[in-house]
Amino acid sequence: MEAVVAPIIAVGIGYWADTRLDSSPWGLGIGAVVGFGAMVLRLVRLGREMGLTASDSGPDPAGRPDESGDEDDAGTPR
Repeated sequence: MEAVVAPIIAVGIGYWADTRLDSSPWGLGIGAVVGFGAMVLRLVRLGREMGLTASDSGPDPAGRPDESGDEDDAGTPR
């Protein structure tokens, strides 16, 4: 939700600034760039959070061995 709302708010502020300062289309353009940057930043942070959550969840529920190739003396994956 935050990724969708950020560009809308930034473009709205840019449009408002254009109407107040008679600077069209600069405020709208700057607002679009800032909003898009905020959206990308939020999606990157969300991706990192999901990546950490997935790797910290423990062993694979399907029982597949990890990809590290480490095995104990009996040949079973650790």
